[in-house]
Amino acid sequence: MASFFDLSINGKAYGEGYMDQRYKLLLPVLWVLILILVTASAVSAATVKIGGTGFGLEMIRILGDAYRKNHPEVVFVVPPSLGSSGGIKALMAGALDIAISSRPLKENEKAQSLQDVAFLKTPFVLAADPQVDKKFLSINELEKIYRGEIKSWPDGSRLRLILRPKSESDTKMIIGLSPEMGAAVAAAHKKEGLILAINDQDNALALTTTPGALGFASLCQILTERLNLNVLVFNNLTPTIDALADGSYPLSKTLYLVTTEKPSPLALNFLAFIVSDQAKEIITSYGSLPLTMSQPSFLNEK
Repeated sequence: MASFFDLSINGKAYGEGYMDQRYKLLLPVLWVLILILVTASAVSAATVKIGGTGFGLEMIRILGDAYRKNHPEVVFVVPPSLGSSGGIKALMAGALDIAISSRPLKENEKAQSLQDVAFLKTPFVLAADPQVDKKFLSINELEKIYRGEIKSWPDGSRLRLILRPKSESDTKMIIGLSPEMGAAVAAAHKKEGLILAINDQDNALALTTTPGALGFASLCQILTERLNLNVLVFNNLTPTIDALADGSYPLSKTLYLVTTEKPSPLALNFLAFIVSDQAKEIITSYGSLPLTMSQPSFLNEK
């Protein structure tokens, strides 16, 4: 039996590609319905359904494959990116067993009998088309790129900036890079013709298929999805997990696991595996720091 139920259309996940932002709000609802239908009709009883923010999906698949070596009867259902909020809503609707989120739970979400734990942190990196002959980028250059003052790479080829929605946590992190970045990002969003990547999968697709692309992504996603990208040294800071651990590289994204107060036994077993030494080695090998150094309290209920 396959490790993961294939929730794709003609080999390409529905929702991938550049999408009008107005459709973004419809995708979580659509996938909740699909998950319910798939679970009811086509998946075995030994099923763990996990979804949410896009940058952690492939890591979950990799960890699931490792888990299944000792539990081959378990099938993981992992839909394309629902986003953090979409995954949490799907969890509350009973369509997921575990949600993965790039943010901790909000107070109103905790009030819905949900709990979370941070399980990995990964560098948030500046990445470019691998054909671009540039290894370093300063904050001053980045500000000029967002303002539209730098429009080409050193060899004269066109620079294509990949944007994320204004409300996204990635955009907010970019704005916080310097006092001038807020105005620079606002200027970029006013320009016509720039690519707006709605979710992490759109962002990866845009970065890997657009000649001259430049944008931000997590090192975890780049390594787990084997994205062919040129990871830049940003402002003289090299994005490695050692630099992240010692604080010399300050930009990072954290992945949270979210469950109900009483996860299913199958979900609890997988969560216990995720905090194991074996899982921590896997997480580290993909450019991320494991954060669950001790067993989360809700696993003590097993």
